This record gives sequence, C-alpha cells and structure tokens, in this order.
Amino acid sequence: MTSRKALNRNESRELIREELLDAAERLFVSVGYHGTSVAAIVASAGRTVGAVYSNFANKEDLCFEVIKRRGTAELSSVISDLAAASDDLDARVDVIIAWWSRLSSDSNLLILGAEYLLVMLRDTERQSAAAEAIDRLVESARALFDDHLPHGTPDVEYEKAVRGILATATGLSVAQAAGVIDTVESTALLLDAFQLRMARILDYSQPN
Repeated sequence: MTSRKALNRNESRELIREELLDAAERLFVSVGYHGTSVAAIVASAGRTVGAVYSNFANKEDLCFEVIKRRGTAELSSVISDLAAASDDLDARVDVIIAWWSRLSSDSNLLILGAEYLLVMLRDTERQSAAAEAIDRLVESARALFDDHLPHGTPDVEYEKAVRGILATATGLSVAQAAGVIDTVESTALLLDAFQLRMARILDYSQPN
C-alpha cells in the first residue's frame, strides 16, 4: 500500500484554504450571505475558527473569494466553449447567451451575488477589487472578439460596449433574483444588449 505523501506547510495551508472555500460556497449559495456564519463554515469544513482568520480577514473577504473563484471558473468555462465554437460572431454570441441562460437559472447564486453587491456598496476596498477584476475581464473578452470588430475600433468604444453589457448583466441578475423577470426574459434582454452594442460599434466605424 502506497503511503500518502506528506504535505509541506504551503501545500497544507492551500488545502485548508480550499476546504474552507468549498464549505463557504456550499453555505453561501444554499442559505445566503446573511444566513451563513463563520461558525457554520468552520463546522462544515471540519476546521477551526483560527483556520478561517489565518486565511481570510472576515466573512466579507471569504465571500468575495468564493465569488471570485466561482467567477474565474465560469469565465474559464465560457472561454473554453468559445474556443470550440466556429470562428463566427453569431456563433460566439450564441455561446455566451447559452452560458448566461445556464448561469442565470441558478437562483440561489443570483441571490448571493445581489446580497454581496449590497455589502460591497459600503466597502471601498471591495469596490476597488471588483473594479480590478472587471478590468481583467474586459481585456479577456477583447481577445475573444477582436477579430470580429471593425478595424481601428477605438479602445474607448470597445470598453463602453463591454462595460455596458456587464452593467446590463448585473442589473438583470438582480432583477431575476428579485423575481421581476425570469430566465427566458433575462436571456432575451442580454441578447438585445449585445446586438445593440455591436450595432453602435458598427455605426461608429462607418464613414460619415
């Protein structure tokens, strides 16, 4: 029988951190941000309170890391699907719309996102971290769609388009979490936003 390799200090710390994130994600998604306590996360992970605070500043920080990790995984998923799609703008938009339809059907995840947005409104550090994450997302998205944009499209027009779509998606997720719209309506409205923004870029590129 092969003995398990002993973990070094950094590996052990990373394992504990991932276990805490796994437990936190399960609880945050199932019972919400305000319904989740550090004590419940500790109990679910089988770790100590000290393990939480040696890896995260507080519950807000832990929730941010959960959302960031989930966001990174979702971004990797959609990028993989986009890479497998045909090299056609409509096909790539279809991939994103299908991804959004799946993601936005997870009502508990949408509610968690809306809860965290409210927490973040009073935390300038969290707002700055979110802004940095959005900047990285804007750059990643450009690499996927650059070939389909008119030659010479100014950076400012591109960024306005992506940020406009992100703002629309954020608003739609909150509206869906509140029960104002359903998944079908949310998906249709996001598609409208894509088409509108692309039309504006195309209009901008036309000679006067």
